[in-house]
Order: sequence, then structure tokens, then C-alpha cells
Amino acid sequence: MTEFKKVTTVEELSPGRCMTAVIDERYIAVFNVDGTFHALDGVCPHQGGLLGNGILNGCIVKCPEHGLRSDVATAAVPGGGLSVKKFAVRVEGSDVLVAMESATKEGQGHEHTNHQ
Repeated sequence: MTEFKKVTTVEELSPGRCMTAVIDERYIAVFNVDGTFHALDGVCPHQGGLLGNGILNGCIVKCPEHGLRSDVATAAVPGGGLSVKKFAVRVEGSDVLVAMESATKEGQGHEHTNHQ
């Protein structure tokens, strides 16, 4: 069953910013692109960097470990061969929620202001 878990609030994650949340011992990268929220698997598929610690430029996040770029709106990784899981996101009031299958713990987010 899909359960939505709170990861942050609209006020805590302003446009152009990204963060890493931990839900049920899983890293989730959350992004605010011009007021639209997106969530991806928080671990880069290339070398394991935390995407929520990356640099967000428009819809593109650059992994802090090695620079692999991913589109946060589509989960596409340019060049093919790799993919990132995308999670459904919804906003209820000021809470930003991410869909998690079998999630049991409420997320605890840590905002990162690395953006360009």
C-alpha cells in the first residue's frame, strides 16, 4: 500500500533548493523547482552520491560526488543506461508529502542550500 509521508514544509524548502530526507531508512532527494516539488531516490545510481546534497539548476540536479546530471521532473539521466526512481509528491496545506510503499517512519529532512 502506498503511504504519503511528510518530508518538509513549503516554507522550509524554498524554490531552487534541494534537500535529503530519510524515510524508513531510505534516502529521498526532494526538490523545489519554481514552486513545484519533486522527489527522487536520494542515492545517485552512478557512484552513490546523495542527490539532495547536489546543485540544482532549473530541473537538473548535479550529483555532488561526480557531477552526473539527472532531471528531477522526469527522473531521466542524460546519456541513458542509468535511471533514478521518481516518487509521487503532493502538498497538503504547507506539508510536502512523498509517496512511499510500506514506509513506517516520518521523514526527517535536512535542507541543503547548494544551488546555482
